[in-house]
Amino acid sequence: MKKFVLSLLICFAVMTGCSKPESEIYGTWKAEGFDFVAEFSNDHTGTSTSAMGKTSFTWMVQSDGRIKIIDPFKKDIFLKFRGDSLKIDGSSLTLTKIK
Repeated sequence: MKKFVLSLLICFAVMTGCSKPESEIYGTWKAEGFDFVAEFSNDHTGTSTSAMGKTSFTWMVQSDGRIKIIDPFKKDIFLKFRGDSLKIDGSSLTLTKIK
């Protein structure tokens, strides 16, 4: 029984140690080399601002740790934490937290 509990605790520690807490995404993120800023709120909404204007979106954390953004055009965009930045899947675009 002790081995089972210990194994369970080790698995839990590994799982939580490999992913960032949801609260890590709250705040303002800026794209490197582009005029693009995204603000993530703790109510799972956000706003992106670019040369094309402002766009609202909703977001959620997937079970694999990726952040799924759903924009008004119903296009899904996925982000992954890469150290202290967010990398957009399928793109060279990286976001860095500015506040």
